[in-house]
Amino acid sequence: MVAAADKIVSMMLKENTGTHMLDSGGEGGRAWQQNQKRDFLKEAASTLEVDVSQKDLIISTSTFFYVTEFWETTTESERLQREFLKFAELPENDNDGWMSLMKKFYDEVLYPEIDDHDWDAYNIGRGGGITNTYNYESSVDQILQYMLFSWQDNCPFIMLQIHGGADARGGYTAPHCFAFKSRQHDIDEFLICDGDYSVYVGEEQWYTDDHGRHWYFEGSSSRSMDRSEFAEHIGKFLGVTDETLKFEGDLYGCVIEKPVGRRQMANRGSAGMSAACPICGEQLLKYGAPNSPEFGRCSQHGEFKIRSRRR
Repeated sequence: MVAAADKIVSMMLKENTGTHMLDSGGEGGRAWQQNQKRDFLKEAASTLEVDVSQKDLIISTSTFFYVTEFWETTTESERLQREFLKFAELPENDNDGWMSLMKKFYDEVLYPEIDDHDWDAYNIGRGGGITNTYNYESSVDQILQYMLFSWQDNCPFIMLQIHGGADARGGYTAPHCFAFKSRQHDIDEFLICDGDYSVYVGEEQWYTDDHGRHWYFEGSSSRSMDRSEFAEHIGKFLGVTDETLKFEGDLYGCVIEKPVGRRQMANRGSAGMSAACPICGEQLLKYGAPNSPEFGRCSQHGEFKIRSRRR
């Protein structure tokens, strides 16, 4: 039986990737340590944090949802995983680290078969290169290191590591092999999703393709704002000047609604997820009659109307 990708990714996020007295993790500051008690399925797929007074904002994408949105386990991916682990145990590979082993596994095991079948996945080619997201701007909340390669029927596969340490130079998980969800996505979506984000500010839809540095109204460059202007725009829309606001959303964006009297709109994240106060993040105590709008109460900031993000 093939283990579900969400279980494997959750285990990777909690995998003990070690400690070192000279790293910056201290007593318990490494990602794998902080992840131990987290239930990733109950968390938001993304958050938008807006510091109105500093005119700044940060988009943060959940590593868990980013990986599981695009990648899955299959019988074939798990067969390759077992083959890779056997390869890693060979005496001649004793002195190799995980990244070196991924490359050797590709060169010695994967590539000959790829070449023999002439597999060539769209926008990947035959693959084999190592990518580390630390080397690029990324909104994903943990560093990923991976190798893409073309496999059966030109389907993209990935050997993936997640950084669980403190410093980017070390602290990576053992690699795991996944198959791309090619029936649901194009590989371009995985390659560009990190950086793309949509925000509804009332009825206005704003879009960024560079991690929030620039924002475009309805995706058009004819009306645009930079990061500080957009943060100020959100503050004016909500009527606040010195708050730090946090909005939850799905992998692709979130909704911000204009206050109505004492009742503002609180965003619900992924389907079925409880709503949070957009000011302090406290989970709202929900109430409301069936088939009527839901409301919630924050102990510090009063009542909010709850609304799911529009697609």
